[in-house]
Amino acid sequence: EFVGAQAVSPDYFRQLRIPVLQGRILGAQDGADAPPVAVISDSVARRWWPRGDSPGRRIRMATDEPWITIVGVVADIDQSTLSNRVWPTVYRPISQAPPQSATFLVRTAAAPMSFAAAARSAVTAADPYQALFDIRTLRQLATDNRSGIEFSAHMMIAFGAIALLLAAAGIYAVMTYAVNQRTREIGIRMAVGANRGQVMRMVLGNSLTLAAAGLAIGLPVAFGLSRVMASLLVGVVHLDGVVFAAFAAVLAMVAAAAAYFPALRAMRVDPMIALRSD
Repeated sequence: EFVGAQAVSPDYFRQLRIPVLQGRILGAQDGADAPPVAVISDSVARRWWPRGDSPGRRIRMATDEPWITIVGVVADIDQSTLSNRVWPTVYRPISQAPPQSATFLVRTAAAPMSFAAAARSAVTAADPYQALFDIRTLRQLATDNRSGIEFSAHMMIAFGAIALLLAAAGIYAVMTYAVNQRTREIGIRMAVGANRGQVMRMVLGNSLTLAAAGLAIGLPVAFGLSRVMASLLVGVVHLDGVVFAAFAAVLAMVAAAAAYFPALRAMRVDPMIALRSD
């Protein structure tokens, strides 16, 4: 089972206002020379210690790494702008697990970007060789990360519209061919008493049968994909039965419209001409 690991400073939980559920958060006492400690998210605690006794337990991130003592449990948060899934996370002190690069989270009372110059000056004063780059608000970060998903969604809508038009063209071609092939049959039906309304219903019924076969295959696939997308992306909800029913109704109307003109042609077949077609 996947568990994320994140190196954070002692102020991380206060900055993001993450509630402490058990034990304590990381502090200044958890330095590089102190015993290895960690704070875990609630999902980790509930998964491995459902009785609520995770503080004081020990874990290892890998078989060749030292044992780490759990000192606290914090609430789960959504750490990805593209996912609404809660990722189980183990938080390590940044002094005990220093990363190759770091992200600073700054909470300001004024406009966030007005703090950029001061932040650069502070970093330069602390270490002139450190570069501070990619300064963005969390809202900007979320917007930037969603832009690719939104573009893909628009492309999928466009492809869906094209697919719907191709389906209509395909149904029209199939029904036109079927009517041409069944001209004699239609003539016989009309000669023995079938009226034009019955012929129209027969052709439209064949078209709707094709649409029903497509829906029988496509709807379960769409249902499964919607569940997958809802579990992976923020703002994507699992589609309910009303949406699928509306889609089925639209496809049925498209199929009926595509078969209307072939059905109209079949309805106007002269029985005598049809019977002499051979």
